[in-house]
Amino acid sequence: MNSDTWMQVTLGQSVVRVPVIQDPATTEKIAAQITKKLIEVENNASRIDTLYFFQLTAFYMAAALYQSNHERDQDTREIMISLDKMHSKLQSLLVEFTPEKPAIIPFPDPKS
Repeated sequence: MNSDTWMQVTLGQSVVRVPVIQDPATTEKIAAQITKKLIEVENNASRIDTLYFFQLTAFYMAAALYQSNHERDQDTREIMISLDKMHSKLQSLLVEFTPEKPAIIPFPDPKS
């Protein structure tokens, strides 16, 4: 997030000033996702309460971020386990195919 650069975006029916995330296009995409979720929340509401709508939207967005981070962490753990197994297998192959005493080929004597 580049907190030095700010821009205006539309969230729902409100225009707000926000910090630029990566670049203006990315910031607009994020604002569009929030607006889409906000409209979804509004359409499923039994009452009109803008603050409530924004709070619920923020909760849903945070929950999606949490889920994404959790899945990424789980994927990372699985990759680390697989890499550890591959490392162990490569180590055992190295031991299996490395001669105990490597053949030493003498260099020719430069004086002869």
